[in-house]
Amino acid sequence: MFLRKRAFCKIALMATTMLLVSYPATFRVDKGSPVVATYTRRPPQQQEDHGEAPMAALDEMEEREGDVEEREGDVEEREGDEEREGDVEENWKARRELMESICRELNVTEDIIYTVYQRHYHFFGYNTTVCLVPKVGSSTWRDHIRRVNGGPPANVSVEEDKRRQTFLQSELTQVVAKTVSSSSLIISVRHPLTRLVSAFRNKYDDGRPMRDYNGKHEEEKLKVMFTPRWNEKFHQFWIPAMITNGIFPLDISAKIGLNFTFEPEKLYDPSVYLRIFNLKRPVISFVQFLRHVIATHKNQIPDNHWKTYTSTCSPCTFPYKYVVKMETFQQDMDNVFKTLNIPSKATLARNRIKAGKYKDVNDFKYYTNVPLQIKREIYDIFKMDFEMFGYELPPGFLKGPFV
Repeated sequence: MFLRKRAFCKIALMATTMLLVSYPATFRVDKGSPVVATYTRRPPQQQEDHGEAPMAALDEMEEREGDVEEREGDVEEREGDEEREGDVEENWKARRELMESICRELNVTEDIIYTVYQRHYHFFGYNTTVCLVPKVGSSTWRDHIRRVNGGPPANVSVEEDKRRQTFLQSELTQVVAKTVSSSSLIISVRHPLTRLVSAFRNKYDDGRPMRDYNGKHEEEKLKVMFTPRWNEKFHQFWIPAMITNGIFPLDISAKIGLNFTFEPEKLYDPSVYLRIFNLKRPVISFVQFLRHVIATHKNQIPDNHWKTYTSTCSPCTFPYKYVVKMETFQQDMDNVFKTLNIPSKATLARNRIKAGKYKDVNDFKYYTNVPLQIKREIYDIFKMDFEMFGYELPPGFLKGPFV
């Protein structure tokens, strides 16, 4: 058994090194941003140039953990229909084979460096790596990682774990090879449409006016939890969405009395955003949010919270053995923890557990009055996510007149 495992590790290491050498990569260096690399995997019969998808931009703000402002928890507990229908191992196998089959069929562009350095997190001592996808239980996964790894504390980003930083100091090929050859790989997913609804509720206050600035409350919260500051959230989410929808004044500097030109791409002190807040009292509707999602993908700068799974976790490069779904989140995590002997309990969740098989149906209602053209563009963006992980559109989603 030991010899077979060593042989497998050597083969995986060689295969990964060959993978990184053989697939074309494009690098770009932006001031203040990490290096970006895009690897394109194509079936042998499709080597002709079809035009590669542009690289995902990494200059957006990094996903923060523990965003307690979300009105409804991301973690959903369902009745576990899939778990009752068959053996647990067969269920993992079916999900894995579907993911692999889509990878074989389609041209896939993946950002390996982004996945490795921004989205992969490790249960040290348990040879387990999980790809954290924003709005797919990522805060809960981070809490489990903290408990199992023994830190860092809740008010410090898990990115600052010294073991993780040391692990990532090696060359990319070594990091990838070690991850592939010695790790059980996990990816978490959820229905793309409900993920968008969760992002809207969380980042745009579910269509309500943006909350006012409370510096004292914010500082107290930051003492116990690592979370975005008010001005960071305004900068990362609200202003870009306002610009997309044409509700951000072009002469904003004059309107709020600044003695300099306001530049949306820069992060300012809360006092600057508070002036804008008092002027506009921003409100973003769900339709406006979807327009913004579409615009960011067209401009090749989607935020982490609505990137596709392919651009986030590189599932056609990394051989994920376990596909954890939000629709069966606790059952899946419980099975994974037991299988891999990870000492954590699936019931320990960051956000409030909300049970009920009608939860997705309620989320789908957000799309009732969304123009058909917008729904079609959203589906086009996330089509591979639907196919790769076995999700279906609600009945009649793509029917009706153009608006």
